[in-house]
Amino acid sequence: MSGLVILVTGGALGAGAATAKAFKAKGAMPVLIDCDAAQLKNAASELNAPSFCVDVTDYAACQAAVAQTLASYGRLNVVWANTGIAFFGPLLSKLHTPLSERALLQAALEVEKLVEQTIASSGVKASPVAPRKFVRAVRLN
Repeated sequence: MSGLVILVTGGALGAGAATAKAFKAKGAMPVLIDCDAAQLKNAASELNAPSFCVDVTDYAACQAAVAQTLASYGRLNVVWANTGIAFFGPLLSKLHTPLSERALLQAALEVEKLVEQTIASSGVKASPVAPRKFVRAVRLN
């Protein structure tokens, strides 16, 4: 992984931050994207990594982050699409409600679509390196 430039969505907290930290430990340069500015600043500072405060449902903002990453590093090797959605509150009240299931699926599909469109618009070729489940990684050729 040494020298790879890896864009990590949801990189400010939880699994995204832990993944970015693991990539950094292996010699990669994680580029963090998250919509929580305060947490993103802390995570980026801890890793000495570049970051973009972006809502991944904002296509233009995603394009700008990818373009700036390409301008800064000359490449983008991997996109680790870790962004997710969570519901807070009593678990049983959130399970199996049509609205929450629809919202979760729609959000996941929209994020994936925007990430794919952003990559495609940058002119690089991409291939999936992880199954379409909870986390999606794309190796850029």
